[in-house]
Amino acid sequence: MFEPPDAAYGAAFASVYDHVLPRGEEVRRVVDELAGLHPGGGLPTLELGVGTGRIALPLSARVGPITGVDASPAMLEVLQSAVHTSSADVTPVLDDIRTYRDEQAYGLVYCVCNTLSLLLDRDEQRQVIRHAAEALAPGGVLVIENVHRDNILALHRGEPQASYLVPYPGQNTGLLGFSNLGPDQTVWQATHVWFENGTATLFSETCRLTTPEEVDADAVAAGLSPGLRTTGWEDDPLTDSASMFVVRYTKSR
Repeated sequence: MFEPPDAAYGAAFASVYDHVLPRGEEVRRVVDELAGLHPGGGLPTLELGVGTGRIALPLSARVGPITGVDASPAMLEVLQSAVHTSSADVTPVLDDIRTYRDEQAYGLVYCVCNTLSLLLDRDEQRQVIRHAAEALAPGGVLVIENVHRDNILALHRGEPQASYLVPYPGQNTGLLGFSNLGPDQTVWQATHVWFENGTATLFSETCRLTTPEEVDADAVAAGLSPGLRTTGWEDDPLTDSASMFVVRYTKSR
C-alpha cells in the first residue's frame, strides 16, 4: 500500500498487514478477476501501492511479470522476502505512485485496497489516474478498488465520530476502529487497534473520501472508457450501501 509522505503508515502497519487483510478466499476472487481482465499478449502488469504483495504474488503466477510500486520501505521489505522465498515474478519498486513513470506499456494497471484515497489532494488523485492511463498499452485495463464515501457517511449517522469492532477468527482477535470525519465530510481519519494473541498494534490512516463518479470523470478525462462498476469483487451492481467499490476502465485499441 502507498505510504503518505506525512505518516509512518507503512512502518506501523507492515507487521500486521497480512493478518488484518488475510490471503484467503477474498484474495482468490481478486486474483481471478484481475487475471480475467488482463488482455494477455505477454504484456506486464503494474500495481500502484503493492504493499506486502498480497495480490501481486499470487497474480504473477497467472499473468506474468508485475512491477509493484510502493513508498513504504517496511512494506517492500516484507514483499522482497516473499519474492525470494517464492521466486514470484514481482519486482518491488520504492517510489511515489503520484510521480512514478517508466518506459513499459502495461496490459493491466491496478490500484486496490483504498490506496487512491490515501492521496488527500484531488489533483494528485487525478494525476495518478492520468499516469496510469498513459502507462497502459492499447486494449489495456485499469482497475481501482476504493472505500465508498456513502458507506462511511452512513457509519457516522451525521456525527463527527464513530467506532466499530470487526471480529476475526481466533480467540481475542479483532480490529477496533475509531473514525473521525472532517467538517466538510471529505477527509476521513481512522485509528485502528489490532488485537491478536494478547498484543495490540496501533496504526492510523487519513483518507480523502472519493466517489466512483469522481474516479469515472478522471478516467474519462484521461482517455479511458468506463466498464463494469461493482460492489467489491462480486458481480453485484454498485449500490450506495457498498463498503467498497470496484471500477474498471479500458484504453482504446
